[in-house]
This record gives sequence, structure tokens and C-alpha cells, in this order.
Amino acid sequence: MCYHLITFTEGGCNHRWATKRHYIDCNMTVCRLSQRHSSETHKCPAECIDMNLPDQSICLYQQPGLCYTCRGLETPRMKNYDSEDDEYDSENDE
Repeated sequence: MCYHLITFTEGGCNHRWATKRHYIDCNMTVCRLSQRHSSETHKCPAECIDMNLPDQSICLYQQPGLCYTCRGLETPRMKNYDSEDDEYDSENDE
């Protein structure tokens, strides 16, 4: 089943902030959310699923300095994998 992977950065203060949201396609033909879904190869209403797995997260980056909050700055918005302006948009959730 498909899910979203949230990547994080961790500062030297041990605070984490989300940096990007990626859509992970399961590539299953019986998953209605997958790009490989094909209703022509099976009985879709009886066999298909359309449920996302819970979001997963991973810390990809570490920086030695303090995070934005500890420096008194606003944390940048998380980037969405498919937005045109690279800004996270909850209206664009899949």
C-alpha cells in the first residue's frame, strides 16, 4: 500500500524539523492509489484496496548548529513532493 515519507533535519540542539514530504507508490495493481492500478486486470470493487499506510519518517540530515526555533527564527515550511512552488500544501494530499 502507498504511503508518505517525511524527511527530517536534526539540529545540534537535538530538535527535528520536517523538510520534505514524499509520496511512495506501492506499485500494486490492486491498490487504487497506485499509478500501476488497473481495473482491467481484475474485479476492482471486490479485490482492490484504497488505504494509505501511516506516514513514515526518517532523519536524513544533521547540522551542527542550533535549529531555527532555538535561534529565534521561524521554521521553514515543509516542501511537498509534487507542489509546483516546492511548498507543502495540505490541500494537495493524496
